[in-house]
Amino acid sequence: MDFLKKLLILAVVGAVGAGAVALIERLMFEAPTPAASGEPPPLPVIKKKPVRQWKWRLT
Repeated sequence: MDFLKKLLILAVVGAVGAGAVALIERLMFEAPTPAASGEPPPLPVIKKKPVRQWKWRLT
């Protein structure tokens, strides 16, 4: 019975540790969501490539 008790304690400690690691990872790596103010999140700025303007020359 002593072995089963140690195994149960080890399983509980492992589960708590895994939950703590998952929570810390979620808080660190997840982008913060905007507050529920009705505003949509800002759109990413897409920069257009400069188009080469042709200069016509009479040769």
